[in-house]
Amino acid sequence: MVAAWQLLSPDNTPGSTWKTITSLTAALEASDASVRPDPAIAQMMLGMDAGTFQRRLGIPITSSTVPIPGSSRSINNIKGGSMSPGGALSAAVCGPPAQASTLTVAVALMKSYNVYFARLAMLLEEKHVNDWLRNLPRNSRTGRVTEDIKTLPPTRLMVRLKQIGFSWEEPVDLGANLTDKQPLSRVKGRTVFDKLYVRPPITAITRGVNLLRDNMPDAYRPEYVHRIGLNGIGQSWSVSTTHLAVTTAMIAKGAKVRPYIIAGWGQDRLTTPKPPAGEDDRLNVRSDLLAAIRQGMKAVTEAPGATATGVFARDPIFVLGEVFAKVKNGEIGKRVAAVRMGTAKNGIKPIWCRAYGKTGTADPPRKKEHRYNSGWFTGWKEPLEPGGRRLAIACMVTHLDYGHGGPQYGGGVCGAIVRDIMISLETMERPDLRANPGEDEPKTPPPDSPEGTDEGEEERPRAN
Repeated sequence: MVAAWQLLSPDNTPGSTWKTITSLTAALEASDASVRPDPAIAQMMLGMDAGTFQRRLGIPITSSTVPIPGSSRSINNIKGGSMSPGGALSAAVCGPPAQASTLTVAVALMKSYNVYFARLAMLLEEKHVNDWLRNLPRNSRTGRVTEDIKTLPPTRLMVRLKQIGFSWEEPVDLGANLTDKQPLSRVKGRTVFDKLYVRPPITAITRGVNLLRDNMPDAYRPEYVHRIGLNGIGQSWSVSTTHLAVTTAMIAKGAKVRPYIIAGWGQDRLTTPKPPAGEDDRLNVRSDLLAAIRQGMKAVTEAPGATATGVFARDPIFVLGEVFAKVKNGEIGKRVAAVRMGTAKNGIKPIWCRAYGKTGTADPPRKKEHRYNSGWFTGWKEPLEPGGRRLAIACMVTHLDYGHGGPQYGGGVCGAIVRDIMISLETMERPDLRANPGEDEPKTPPPDSPEGTDEGEEERPRAN
């Protein structure tokens, strides 16, 4: 058996779920005064007026494409859809209304705009790219670069991700809480690890480069910036569900999460892994930026026209180990109805009010005859009652055949799996069953919004 956190291949491209990581790393950069961050990063995340957006970012706030400077390449929203400057971010049953009056990171997460996150990634790296170009080895007379370029330097996104525990060079140890009292033999080499290690993410952003010498430095900008833009929307990476679940938990908690898998050894109860001496696990991130990311992930499952609202409003398929259709009229059915009541009867808000998430549909590299996607969903569930535990979940289903019908996208496949897990967890918490099963149940939900447009669910990200 291959542990899920070790299996990495081109099919593990996370697609739009990676936009949560683009958001978190951008927020970390914008919060670090020691690097004098570009103030436009925070401004873009919290919302600019249309004029400022156009002037600072070089594209209209309603743009459907972002060009790659110095080239004919671009990155588009799905189906060429335009971005929407604002919109509703909540459902009335879930609490006070939330409305965005301009394009923020919350709106962009809810609608999964490729253009927004490609441009945010490019903005995050602007100073870094300029510094790299300025320091390339050059002929003092002609100004041309004097060496072939086989690798590109790590991006700020990669550096920030490494700071919170995910390095493209080192694995994550799921046995980090073992002590000398648990003498387990371990294997860790450059490419071979035992099953308690999470394999490092694979990134194509810095490798596979072939930029020849004897050009002016700016000639290398398009290749680097294009990779950065694709990186921002989840292309050019292969990651495991562990990476997504743990970073999602960090967004929920506002602190680093140190994953581990061994809770006990014999009669000994093991503690969680501890931070190194002199460090703590608090994230150095502005509360307003973190709140905006959370708001966008909450909108994904509840706001009108978001990429998973229809999925979360539908009947579950598999609950508490049972096919729901067979147990709908029994005790399990009553509990499911209680946590799906659309009117918050008896104080129980429906499941989608406590679900945060992000859908993703990846377009992995493949041969022309192999037409398939990889579907993703990552998110967390707030507790049904005060004092309960948050639970972060990530799902990946590979080889979704988009040529022969059936579910093709992350929201429809992984979103439904995560929904059923969350409903199962809630029904085990014994919700108030005074709600009448079947009463005020949601009507047939409209189709989910295509990811990357202002109309609808996700389709394959497209880069020209």
